Amino acid sequence: MTMVMTFPALVRRLLVLAVVLTFPPAPALAGEAEDVASVHAFIEDVARRFNTGDLEAFIGVFTPDAQIISQGFPDIVGRPAIHDVYAAAMAQYGMSVAFNTTEVAVAGDMAYERGTYRVDYKDKESGDVLMSVAARHIHILKRDPEGRWRTWRMMTNTEAPAQ
Repeated sequence: MTMVMTFPALVRRLLVLAVVLTFPPAPALAGEAEDVASVHAFIEDVARRFNTGDLEAFIGVFTPDAQIISQGFPDIVGRPAIHDVYAAAMAQYGMSVAFNTTEVAVAGDMAYERGTYRVDYKDKESGDVLMSVAARHIHILKRDPEGRWRTWRMMTNTEAPAQ
């Protein structure tokens, strides 16, 4: 049995073959895995900085134009405003955070990280946990000019169903 191909079908197949042979396979898989690993490392560093209680080191994880969008609260816009909110909370409580990342995607100099977190608010003198808050989060990250990830947008909301 012979296969007869029309001229347009033959041209289409040849064009597809030419494109496939012209462009080498994307070596992005290795780079993509490194990017995903670097996002995980960044999120671990965010927790480490927060958990030390060093406000200035922690604030450094945000871009100058960062925004935090949290359910039931006004948006916090810009690194100075973010600094003020965390300064007030850290002055009142000892705090620690634990992240659980469930999804990461990277596209060039932007990344998306999603998961859950728990913040423990502790009495500064005794260290006793006064309250724990568990919620979901999304970080949208941008690389800074030195190639380091920074939080550009962060959104949080509770896991409780809407009422």
